[in-house]
Amino acid sequence: MNMVKLVEEKPVGKRIHLKFEDLISICPFMGDEDRTDFELSYTPGQVRIDAKKLEARLASEKRNIPMEMIPVEILNYCIQYCLHKGQGTGMLKDAAPEEVEIISTSGSATPGKGKEWGMKVSLKFKREPPGP
Repeated sequence: MNMVKLVEEKPVGKRIHLKFEDLISICPFMGDEDRTDFELSYTPGQVRIDAKKLEARLASEKRNIPMEMIPVEILNYCIQYCLHKGQGTGMLKDAAPEEVEIISTSGSATPGKGKEWGMKVSLKFKREPPGP
């Protein structure tokens, strides 16, 4: 089982800041375990992301995913969660977060074994109405 932990959740102005540690994934190219810590900062739409449900979802399994794609998977889950919660409430249009920033730092889960490198990835999402 994956041991990802929510270590911080705090409001910062209109934004919500979440910090997670120890997300374990499997590199689909080398077969090694990677460890990722990440921060998710967002401005909610009509629905807030449930940080404990996000933690449980991420902890439910080890994913075969390149470390570069982890922020994309997290963003996908957050938007899907908010849209699902907004269905049938009349607020679906504004359910997804207005803005999301995810910064992840990944490397080998077992230092000294496996790859000797890692990376930092930053992903930004902003929901805007279409132009004229």
